[in-house]
Amino acid sequence: MWCEDDDGHGSSQSAPSQIQLDLEANSILNSRWRDISHPHYNVSRRCEWEHTIVCNEAGSITEIYNFGPYSEAAVQFAALNISAFHNLEMFVVNGRGLRGTIPAEIGALNKFTYLHLSNNYLKGEIPPSMGNLSLLQSLYISNNNIQGSIPHELGFVKNLTT
Repeated sequence: MWCEDDDGHGSSQSAPSQIQLDLEANSILNSRWRDISHPHYNVSRRCEWEHTIVCNEAGSITEIYNFGPYSEAAVQFAALNISAFHNLEMFVVNGRGLRGTIPAEIGALNKFTYLHLSNNYLKGEIPPSMGNLSLLQSLYISNNNIQGSIPHELGFVKNLTT
């Protein structure tokens, strides 16, 4: 894909492949975080889910907001294959009953700028791999059961505010 900036300078940028888009769709489908039997939440129309998912022009998911209803049942973070979302920039799952640990794979999402996981039931430690999130600006993980110290690798994230 060829892109031009405001000054007419071009650069090469690859668009997500159909395989990548299918990985994202399958991750949502297999997570069972959302009742996709409801016609509004048809996974093939995921980019039309207002107030839940935002996609770029190529149809790749860039933002996920409060994906899934609050549940007393165990809604596991690991059920969503977070590593499938190569273009994910924002992930906001606040107060939704999310359980489990923050997956180490989250550190491979190099476009992440905003991560909000507060008010859930997450446990374990903050993965040191989060130090790879060089574009991360905001991190909210309060009101969980996270233990341990803050990994020194997060010190490499220069734009991070809390």
